[in-house]
Amino acid sequence: GVLLAGAVTVALFPRFMAGAADLLPQRPLLSALVGLGWAILVPIVAVFAAITFIGLPLALLAIAVYVVALGIATIPFALWLGRLLLGARTRPSRFGAVVSFLIGALLLIILALIPVVGGFVTIIAACLGLGGLLLQTRAVRAQPA
Repeated sequence: GVLLAGAVTVALFPRFMAGAADLLPQRPLLSALVGLGWAILVPIVAVFAAITFIGLPLALLAIAVYVVALGIATIPFALWLGRLLLGARTRPSRFGAVVSFLIGALLLIILALIPVVGGFVTIIAACLGLGGLLLQTRAVRAQPA
């Protein structure tokens, strides 16, 4: 399921996901901090917002976006990892991005099966990927229309 959802996401938004993957080696610390901060703070803020009658719909919307974002958080990391493994053999096309993602995602899935190390690798990939997605979103929004 993860491979299919990720491949469809990369095929639908190849430039956006490639931009998020490109941010990871350029700004790894910022990506990790933004991803970790967002992963921790959004549920806390949503709980506080849900206490009020007016904030409840916003809290539900925030949690829905949060769940979707966590679901696709590892995609930029897997895409970057696949590009790193394939090197110059990567094609600069939609098909090349999907292949790079699939290679990186398969490696992440294999690493996730290792008992103790797998959990750490998954958390690191999710934090970096989530941060990359958020930073890429900010960069796209800052561009003039």
